[in-house]
Amino acid sequence: MCDNEVLQSLALAAASVAALGDLSALSSFSDEALLDAIERAAALRRCSDQVSAVTAAELARRSVFSLGDAGLARAGGFTSTEHMMQVLAGVPRQEAAKLINVGALMTSSDPVAVVLTQALDEGMSIDAVDALRRGLGDANTPAECAELVADAGRRTPEQLFRDARHTRDLHDEQAIAAHEKERSDLRSVRAWWDADGMYCGAWRLPAE
Repeated sequence: MCDNEVLQSLALAAASVAALGDLSALSSFSDEALLDAIERAAALRRCSDQVSAVTAAELARRSVFSLGDAGLARAGGFTSTEHMMQVLAGVPRQEAAKLINVGALMTSSDPVAVVLTQALDEGMSIDAVDALRRGLGDANTPAECAELVADAGRRTPEQLFRDARHTRDLHDEQAIAAHEKERSDLRSVRAWWDADGMYCGAWRLPAE
């Protein structure tokens, strides 16, 4: 989703929440109306979070370490981009870091990042996306990531993190096994007699 589409979705979500009318009358809402109101507010937050993430990533870009005191955060008297986001958004450090990381993910061409950005576009919260990002780590597993997104359903960010970490562990185990097999296939031992009647040998074995 391009930035303009994010803003359009935000405007629509805000209008949907505004259409709820007088919130002091919530106690008179039916169960269905109350759940609808919660879903509208959640949709608004998802859109707002995307805007916050995109702007946080731009703040980080303008505050990279290589810029030194000329970086936006340092120039503003802040110790880091996360610190500046904490103050500007009034959020804890972990929340500020999440906004920055998800914003960076939204502009990345990495295969896993592309899958997660698509999930954001389709309505997944940045909390859920960040949980998958952290769980998968640097594992290059776009297909597995897509499966996690497809199976997300009503799973909480905490559950998604555990799912993603399990997927990463399996990937790591498979990568280790493949590497060990490759090393095993490279092993060789040769023996021969040379022209002087000397018994010769050559081997290629792992250090262990």
